[in-house]
Amino acid sequence: MTETNNKTGTSTMEDLDSAIQTVCRVCRQSIPAGARICTKCGASQTLWGMVAFILKWAGGVATIVSLLIGMNSLYGIYRGQLEKIDMIREIADAADRLRDDGDYARAWDLYEQAQQLNPASRRVRRGQEKLALCWLPDVSITGDETFTDIVNSTMPVLLLGAGRSSGEEAADFEALIGWAHYLEGRERSLEDVDVPKIYRRALKIDPDNALAHMFLGHWFASNQFDLEAARPHFEAAVQDEKRRSLVRRYQWSALGNMQYIGGTGSRENLAVRKEQVRLAHEMIEQEESFASIRGGAVAVARDVLVAYGPRYRGENFEALWPELTPENHRKLIESLLGELDTDDGAAQQGRFILARIEEKLGNEAAALQLYRTLDAEVGSSYGLRGPIDEAIERLSGEPTQHRLKQQDPIGFHSAALLDTKPGNKEFSQAVATFSRVINNVNDTRNVKQFPQAILALETARTRLTDWLTNHPQSTEPDPNIEQARKDYWTICSTLGSILLTARAFDKAIEVYEKLSTEESPSAWSRAAVFYDLSCAYSLRAETYGPESAMLRSIDVESGVAHLLEAIQAGYDDWDHIKRDHDLDALREHPDYKRVITGQ
Repeated sequence: MTETNNKTGTSTMEDLDSAIQTVCRVCRQSIPAGARICTKCGASQTLWGMVAFILKWAGGVATIVSLLIGMNSLYGIYRGQLEKIDMIREIADAADRLRDDGDYARAWDLYEQAQQLNPASRRVRRGQEKLALCWLPDVSITGDETFTDIVNSTMPVLLLGAGRSSGEEAADFEALIGWAHYLEGRERSLEDVDVPKIYRRALKIDPDNALAHMFLGHWFASNQFDLEAARPHFEAAVQDEKRRSLVRRYQWSALGNMQYIGGTGSRENLAVRKEQVRLAHEMIEQEESFASIRGGAVAVARDVLVAYGPRYRGENFEALWPELTPENHRKLIESLLGELDTDDGAAQQGRFILARIEEKLGNEAAALQLYRTLDAEVGSSYGLRGPIDEAIERLSGEPTQHRLKQQDPIGFHSAALLDTKPGNKEFSQAVATFSRVINNVNDTRNVKQFPQAILALETARTRLTDWLTNHPQSTEPDPNIEQARKDYWTICSTLGSILLTARAFDKAIEVYEKLSTEESPSAWSRAAVFYDLSCAYSLRAETYGPESAMLRSIDVESGVAHLLEAIQAGYDDWDHIKRDHDLDALREHPDYKRVITGQ
């Protein structure tokens, strides 16, 4: 009975406990009925508690959403910054390429575009600094651009670079600041800026700085014209292997500035000539290229070869001789000659200098051969003409053909005319040259040589007439015959001219009268013959005295008649007709007055 009651009692308690439990509103676990807090998840079981719980979760969700939105915005900003950085890098890389190609102005424009995207970009700032270091030493301007424009753009970069750097780099910036002021000073007054002081400030930072030494040497040479002060700075600068070619360019440019300002023939000029020769030889010995010098090897070759004689006469040779050994002079000249065309005036002077070197060394045969080669190349008006003539006569004891032409032009060309046969190009050239020479020397001072010239012309006329008579005739135009007729006309005209000057009027009239019946090569030639014939009659008319009035009258009539023929044939140089004294005997003739009236 007791046992049964116990079991029944236990079962009843469990049923009672079960009856008084409930389910959590959140986790759905069993919890005691009436519990305010879930013993499993801690959730409130009251209505307001549930509201608070829902609001709490809603706030959490809102926070998470806001966080996600914020993170997305930050990612967008971050991504935009990355894109901007990439764009700056791409622009800067393009500017670097332009800088390396020497297109400095475009490179600077690109850096400025990149700087607008990020004014604080270190990449852009360093790029601008490197560009300024390249641009200013190699600066040039075109169009409306000025040095001041470039200086205004680069100066802030140089100043900032000098402030942040040290050692060699700081000295580079200081040197370029001085150079920038120098460039600016070429366009406007900068009396308050001590440019050399800035260069020396750079040397205090770095005593071996190549840019500072180079610019200071350039300053002494170009502005102070002090070659002795400039030389040690250039010698110090050239020790920098990386900048040697740049230093050579400035060194050569400075010598050019001194040359231009010093003036030909001055002491400063000759000192510069010596320095040019010494510097060119030094560069050749050290196998340095002339490419960095403006104009390259050709410009250097011309400058150095002209240094031996600015008037192309080799007049500085003796002064320059002690500067180098004979072998070094020869090596220098031979190296530079390879850069020039053989017919270049400087190249011809170079070969003349080689001949002078051989002569100086006692190699007279080699020197004479070089002089003779030049003799065949150099024209009569060239500066070397005289020195070549003197050298050949000095070594051979015989005058050159050019010297003979100078001493006896009529005799020399008479012989040349008689040495050629009619009917070929050489004869035509000899005729033209002889006619030109006669016209140049056809005055009474050469009357003693007239017989020689007249004989040569008469002989040439006879030989040419025989050639025309015996030359086979053809129905087709023959260029040789046409040229021979022109040569005949030239010979006869020249003969008549020299006969007039020699006052052999009868012979001159005979020549012109016969020529007037010949077929002329041109209308003007025929008109000129009638005019010369008129002059011949007029001049002969003046030789008659009062007792020969009839002869004078006949010649005046003939002179006027031939003058009218000349005018009808096309002679219309009225100013010459009115002032030509050869026609003075015709002035009072009625027909002359009639034809000259109104002209």
